[in-house]
Amino acid sequence: MPWQPLSRSLRVVAFGAAVAAVLLTAAAPSHAAAPGPGPAGPPVPLSMVASIAYAQCVSGGATSADTTVANQLRGRMNGRRLGASLSAYHVSCARVITATAAGRGLDKRAAVIAITTAITESSLHNYTEAVDHDSLGLFQQRPSQGWGTPAQLVDPIYATNAFLNAMLRKYPNNAWMSGDIGRICQAVQVSALPDAYGYEVHDAQLLANALWSGGGGSGGSRYWVDTFANAPVFASATSTAQTGTLNQGTNYVFCKTWGRQIGSGTSYNHWWLKTDPDTGPANQYVSAYYLSRWGNDEARDNSGVVIPDCAGGTRPKYWVDTFANAPVFASATSTAQTGTLNQGTNYVFCKTWGRQIGSGTSYNHWWLKTDPDSGPAEQFVSAYYLSRWGNDEARDNNGTVIPTC
Repeated sequence: MPWQPLSRSLRVVAFGAAVAAVLLTAAAPSHAAAPGPGPAGPPVPLSMVASIAYAQCVSGGATSADTTVANQLRGRMNGRRLGASLSAYHVSCARVITATAAGRGLDKRAAVIAITTAITESSLHNYTEAVDHDSLGLFQQRPSQGWGTPAQLVDPIYATNAFLNAMLRKYPNNAWMSGDIGRICQAVQVSALPDAYGYEVHDAQLLANALWSGGGGSGGSRYWVDTFANAPVFASATSTAQTGTLNQGTNYVFCKTWGRQIGSGTSYNHWWLKTDPDTGPANQYVSAYYLSRWGNDEARDNSGVVIPDCAGGTRPKYWVDTFANAPVFASATSTAQTGTLNQGTNYVFCKTWGRQIGSGTSYNHWWLKTDPDSGPAEQFVSAYYLSRWGNDEARDNNGTVIPTC
């Protein structure tokens, strides 16, 4: 079952039906050359920050750990919008932004850029009420400009991914890794106040430094998860020699890596989580199959934050060429389109058998899991759209057979 963050229950009914817009993916776009959204709204005036309706950034609200970080950093903050007013709520919002950037395998500088933008635009408030046209959320993104629906833009994970997608489009080939951060923020947002971002970089750097996991391992950031049973742990994500046990209950993990499948049929997981188990040595791996709250091949903490990759833990990608813009769906049997994968070179993760696309002498039953250019991540596109292969084939551009999901 997909996670429903608290913010999604606080939709602004004043907007009525969501404005039709080009939806941005909740993960890295497969084809970065696609056009991006239009300008975001200007920063919320400081005089209105406290009077506009806003939602929690994480389900259940800020944690005691967020309070600790706020207390540690408050005296060192010197920006124009937060400064000494930094609260646990602000930290919880920055934590979602940071974890989302880390979960995509991006450098910490991406989190600094995104937090700088969110501080400038909303003073780190997940606004559910628009005061400038239809601007919403942490980044004051506008449905009418193609950033997403109102409900999506008050989901901090979606909103962060939408910002990062736009940044990667504007700055391909990691160009965002250098240059003035304030100017990068402005290039993405196209704000009416272009000079405002530079004043918040210092505070954003403090927050990112405090919240960045740094690749996992003991002493890194901890992500709290519920497990439904005592789970065996192993020295690696591919090992079969049990080294200890993680007891059922609420446990912390550091990061995730892709490995052997645990479970089968309709219940399985390939992600493994680095943790300190209850018995056995520290820094072992437990399968995300044992998480109570999430589904197949998901690895999120109890708040819905994507657990970041361990060093070298990125999910394998298979690159394919598609000959046309292709509709994507939530499953290999669904008929309700959820987004689009643009024509070009795209990545996919795995394949599954499903309904036939095409007919006569040109058809395919294989479906490929991917992150589309518009719509949510982890969707399925028909292998019919592959440029290089024939009926019921699913290979990457090198001819490698794409593994089964």
